[in-house]
Amino acid sequence: MTAKDYADGAKPGAGAVGDVLCRLADIPDRDSRAFTVALNGKAREIFAVRLADEVFAYVNVCPHRQMPLNWKPDVFLAYDKSRILCTMHAATFDIRQGHCVGGPCPGQSLESVPVVIEDGVVRLGACADWAMKP
Repeated sequence: MTAKDYADGAKPGAGAVGDVLCRLADIPDRDSRAFTVALNGKAREIFAVRLADEVFAYVNVCPHRQMPLNWKPDVFLAYDKSRILCTMHAATFDIRQGHCVGGPCPGQSLESVPVVIEDGVVRLGACADWAMKP
C-alpha cells in the first residue's frame, strides 16, 4: 500500500495524532491488524480490531508478563473471534474495553490507543501520543 492510497497522502503508521493507520476496509470485520508507530523516536507495536464500523486499538503488550500478545502476524483474536487472546499465557481480553476477562491477569487491562475513523480511514486519535507511554 502506498501513500497515494489515502485521500490526504499521509503515510500509514507514522505515530503522530491524526496519522493514518489504514483504511477501514483493510481490516476485515471481526479481525485484527498490527501496526508499528513511532512515539518520541521509539517504535511501538499496536494492533487494531474491527467490529463492524468500529475499531478498537491497543498497545501489543500483555499486562501479565509485558510480552507481545500474538505469535503470528496480525493474529490477536481467539479462535471464535469473540475476545483478544494472549497466545503466551491464554489470557483473554474484552475487545471493546481491553479488560482481562480470563487467565492470569484479573483486574488488568490492555493499554488503549485512541483511534478515529474519518471517511473510511483509520487514524490515530487525540491523545494517542500521550496514551502510548514510551
